[in-house]
Amino acid sequence: MNNIQKDNLAKYFYDLSKLFLAGFVVANILSGKISFILITVGIIATLGFLTAGYFIKQKEYKELSLNLVQT
Repeated sequence: MNNIQKDNLAKYFYDLSKLFLAGFVVANILSGKISFILITVGIIATLGFLTAGYFIKQKEYKELSLNLVQT
């Protein structure tokens, strides 16, 4: 995987985290019928996708800094 693909994958995970936050958590609160199970699932999925995007981005930065040091 090259750096552009890693960057796009990290952005995809960030976007998924926003969708899960909006879809499960915010929509559930605004609907009037609050389901704590759906809110919990939404928060866990949001944090999972956000963490995945963060680690992919960090790995990309580490590889980039190693390439700069070597040159």
